[in-house]
Amino acid sequence: MNRSEQKNFVREHLASFAHDLCRRIDLGHIPLEWDGHELRCVVAEKAKEAARFSDIRRHPHCKRAKDYRNIVAVNNL
Repeated sequence: MNRSEQKNFVREHLASFAHDLCRRIDLGHIPLEWDGHELRCVVAEKAKEAARFSDIRRHPHCKRAKDYRNIVAVNNL
């Protein structure tokens, strides 16, 4: 992926979380008393759920996963 494609992927992926959660708010599935603390956690849970389909999560000892963790550590991501 080039930089533009990476940015588009991130925007679209995050927008899908936002769309789904806003829909759930509209439907009354999200309690009114929830503020940023709970909402941050539910966004993180959605992201974690989406990541489970990644080869990096499914095969945590493969070379790609090791390279990923190294780049995250080296670049402080």
